[in-house]
Amino acid sequence: MDGAGYGVLGAGLLAVAAVAAGLYVRTRRKRDAVRAAHDEMARGLAVLTLQAGVAQATLAADQEAARHALARTQSAAREVLAGLGKARRATG
Repeated sequence: MDGAGYGVLGAGLLAVAAVAAGLYVRTRRKRDAVRAAHDEMARGLAVLTLQAGVAQATLAADQEAARHALARTQSAAREVLAGLGKARRATG
């Protein structure tokens, strides 16, 4: 093989390396977005669990406090759902 052959081979390898690097970067960004979404959802679910527990514990003794806890639970659930939508759009 002459020198020109190596030039074509080298250019092909560079093209493959560039594609691989691009795929790596996109994959890493998606993974980071999924991790961030997971963390956000975990925090949201913790809030939901806590507020539902407060509502249950106060229902008999303090219905107003239970109502407030349920309202915060509903609000937190909406935030979790909105976060899921963002995560879905971010990861394509």
